Amino acid sequence: MRFFSVKLGLRSPGKLSRASTLIELMVGLGIGSVILAGLASLSSYSARTFAALANYADLDQNSQSALDRITKEIRQADGVLSYNTNQIILTNKLYSRRVSFTYNPVAQTLVATNGTVETYLTKCENFSFGFFTDVTVTNTFDQYPATGTNDLKMIQVSWRCFRTVIGQRNTESIQSAKIMIRKQ
Repeated sequence: MRFFSVKLGLRSPGKLSRASTLIELMVGLGIGSVILAGLASLSSYSARTFAALANYADLDQNSQSALDRITKEIRQADGVLSYNTNQIILTNKLYSRRVSFTYNPVAQTLVATNGTVETYLTKCENFSFGFFTDVTVTNTFDQYPATGTNDLKMIQVSWRCFRTVIGQRNTESIQSAKIMIRKQ
């Protein structure tokens, strides 16, 4: 019988067991509190980081989709009816329609109108069109600015959009592209 009680780690009834003191309990609670606070902090930081990464991916996807649709319309255009830094109106004889892109700085949106109205970008704090000829400046990759609709062959679009996630503002890097009008 004695062998059985020792093997299981049972104490003999004659020995007293020692209880924890108040100091040991306080130290244990202090260490446990520090560990739990560290885990809570790490968890909060991870949640914010993952939310920001998901937001960046979504912003990039929306920007890429808008750039693809803008590029398609500009490349298919036959000409430019009017332009300024916030709006451009293109003609497309193949589809017998006009396409306009208008940036509203108050609403922070880019809207495309081609029979229907569609919002391409939202929460866009900076947007601009640039207008160029197809003649390259010597020893550079830049083109000369267009002086009218007749010599306008290339359109540059640039923008920066933002979102707020968990009280913090995430800003996407600026998207910019120069797009050649193929049919002009």
